[in-house]
Amino acid sequence: MPYVCNDRRYLCSELVMLRWSPSWGPTVETHANLESIWASGATLTTECPVAEETLLQIRTWGCELRGYVKLCTPNGFDYTVELEFLPQSKWSLTKFVPDHLFDPSVLLGFPTLVAAS
Repeated sequence: MPYVCNDRRYLCSELVMLRWSPSWGPTVETHANLESIWASGATLTTECPVAEETLLQIRTWGCELRGYVKLCTPNGFDYTVELEFLPQSKWSLTKFVPDHLFDPSVLLGFPTLVAAS
C-alpha cells in the first residue's frame, strides 16, 4: 500500500546526522541532506542505502527526530530515503527550522506558515 501524506510539505537543505542499527552489523552513523520535511515525515539524500522499515534517528542543532524508512531508492550516486516519523517524534516549525526552508504552497497562492527572515 502506498504511503500517503496529507501534511504541508516544506523544501529545505540541511546537513543532518543519521544513525541506525542494521540487522547485520554495528550501528551506522553518517551525514545526509534533509531535502523536505512535513509533520509526519521527511526525505533525505544519503550516500548509502538504508533498508525499508529501519528505525532511523535524525540529529541536528539540538533536535532529534525518529522514524521508520518507508522507501529508499537509488538516485545516481546516492539514495533518496523517505521517512515516516514516530507519533511521539512529529516535526513542527517550533521544534526545529531547517536551513533554506521554503513553503512551495505559496506558489499556489496559499498563505505560508513560515516566518519571513
